Amino acid sequence: MREHEPIGAWLRSSRSQRRVGPGAICASCGKESRPYALIFGRDPPCCYRCDRIAQGHLPYEDNHVFGKRNSDLMIRYPINDHRAVFNVKQLDWTPETLENVNGDPLLEAMARFHGLDDNVVHMLADCIAFVPKIKHVQELLVAIYGPDWLPGLEAAAKHASGKPVAKEPRVRRTSRVVLPAKGD
Repeated sequence: MREHEPIGAWLRSSRSQRRVGPGAICASCGKESRPYALIFGRDPPCCYRCDRIAQGHLPYEDNHVFGKRNSDLMIRYPINDHRAVFNVKQLDWTPETLENVNGDPLLEAMARFHGLDDNVVHMLADCIAFVPKIKHVQELLVAIYGPDWLPGLEAAAKHASGKPVAKEPRVRRTSRVVLPAKGD
C-alpha cells in the first residue's frame, strides 16, 4: 500500500511555497504558479520551462516512471509537470521502494504500481481538463451547422478547398461459393 504522510506532504509544500514566495507566478509566461515548477531563488520568479527555452533547450524532461533504480523506462513530459507532479508524487513512495538498493523484485513491483498509478492519474486529469475545449468546439459546430453538423462541415470544407471530399472506400462484396470436398 502506498505510504502517504499528509503532514510531511504539507510541510514540503509549504516550504516550497515559502522558497519561491507567496503567490509567485512565472514572470516570463505569466501562467506557472506551482511552487515545485518555479526555480527557487529567482527574482523575478521563473519556471523551469521558460528557463529551458531561454537557454535554447527543449522544455521537456524524461521521467523515470518506476524510479531510476527499478527500471530504465522513461516518458518525456513537459519539465514543469515532471518537477511539480512526478517528482513530488515520488516523495510519497517509501524510500525503500524508490531506492531499492538490493534490487528486490517485490519492491520493484510496488514501484511499478506506484509509477503506473501516477502516470495514469496524470494522463486522465489532462484528458478531463481538455473536455471543456472539445465541448466548446462541438457547441460552435452545432451553432453554425446545426445538430447534424458533420455533413455541413464536410460540404464547407469541400467548397473552401475546391477539391472533392474524400469518400469512404466502397467494400466490394462477392459471393463465395464453397465447394463440397470430394467424397461428400
